[in-house]
Amino acid sequence: MSLQVLTELHEEVRRLFIAGSGMASGDLRLRALQPRLEKLADAAPVLGRLAEGVQALVESDAESSPGRLLELGTLLHAVMYTQGRTDTQGELVEAGADIPTGTTYVPYRKLKPLIDALTERGPGRLEIIRSALEEGLFGDIRTHRPAVIALEDSYAETAEFVQERVLPAIGARRFRCCSGS
Repeated sequence: MSLQVLTELHEEVRRLFIAGSGMASGDLRLRALQPRLEKLADAAPVLGRLAEGVQALVESDAESSPGRLLELGTLLHAVMYTQGRTDTQGELVEAGADIPTGTTYVPYRKLKPLIDALTERGPGRLEIIRSALEEGLFGDIRTHRPAVIALEDSYAETAEFVQERVLPAIGARRFRCCSGS
């Protein structure tokens, strides 16, 4: 089964869900996909049903197009779902005590100014970062990635503060993968 054709059809169906089913009537992109689906129908009959659904949608009027789009989208989703892989390769690794558990004990409303201060530009950011360090907000895992992003800050004082004070407060073991050791 050709996943490329299914992916292209999925993109077009998604586009029509967003733009509205009224745009489907006579859609040239869908018409171009229909012959490719019909060719593949010999290998998998469900692709023939998708081709029929595309044809019905392209030829539909404004009244019947929402139902036909939903029908095509549902069938397409079911087909694509069956093509995915759910198993993983390799061994299962048990989490030890030194692996972060993903604690998120602080409300996001309180973290938002800190995350903005770490990832955006503007005045007063360093003070926000300092007070967050004093409050212990960097114990929340949602602040770790923005802290790493702040290492590239154009304001050197912010980048140095994060490197010298914030990352050690988070804990060196959590960034072992990034340090090369």
